[in-house]
Amino acid sequence: MYPKALFSLIFVLFPAPWALAWQTGSARNLQANPAAEVQVDPSLDIQDLTPRVDVYDFNSASAIETQNFKEFPFTPLASSEIKRNYTDSQLWLRFELANKTLEKIERVLYFSSPLTGSVSLHSGSVILKSGSSLPVAQRAIPSRLTAFPIALESGAHQMFFVERQSQHSLASTLQIASPERFKQIDSEGENFIFFYLGGILCLIAYNLFVGLFARDPNFLYYAIFSGGYVLATLVLSGYLDTFIQPRVNFTFSNYLIRTFPRKSSSFSIDPAT
Repeated sequence: MYPKALFSLIFVLFPAPWALAWQTGSARNLQANPAAEVQVDPSLDIQDLTPRVDVYDFNSASAIETQNFKEFPFTPLASSEIKRNYTDSQLWLRFELANKTLEKIERVLYFSSPLTGSVSLHSGSVILKSGSSLPVAQRAIPSRLTAFPIALESGAHQMFFVERQSQHSLASTLQIASPERFKQIDSEGENFIFFYLGGILCLIAYNLFVGLFARDPNFLYYAIFSGGYVLATLVLSGYLDTFIQPRVNFTFSNYLIRTFPRKSSSFSIDPAT
């Protein structure tokens, strides 16, 4: 009984050390964690940065006093994929790369999803722009994917910030690849889309000829539906902006994605008929 009473008396009379320890722990939890450093391995063609990325969603209602993105209260993503629903908030990403080798390393930072909106890469005083909202000729790397060139000198430790502005949803990973590997990824994607387009165009031509010869409008409707589906696929994959590059500041991804899926569904055929 007496030891318990003595312990309670000490805790009541001298609460400062206990309170100070609790407050210090709480303050540490409120502070933004430092960015986890990722060592760039020259022996790897691709490295996934997604699990090591810090994130912050900024909007006009954010309860912060600073407008300096370097002071935003970033938190670890702790996920294998960056997912965001339709929102008006700006998505900020932060990560740090290190080159512990004796040679300069060049890499390409890219999003695996083609529809990203307007994306900016901040590295020191340098700002690079890319994303599906920009024409391909104005992107940091002319590709259907949102990509940026990165160069790390020997022994460099560099912090990067990525700003994304878009109201569309996002489901993507953030990776770095060697320039040769990134070109291979682009080439493999083009080979697949050409193979897909060849098969679909043959299907469209077949239905057009059968519909005209048999005078059956159902085949014509299906051909029109298939054509709309092809256009929607090209928009979602980002290839329409690479195949057709107007000289004006215009991107198909911002407009056709809202149009063709609806038009395609209007030409669908009811199996019951």
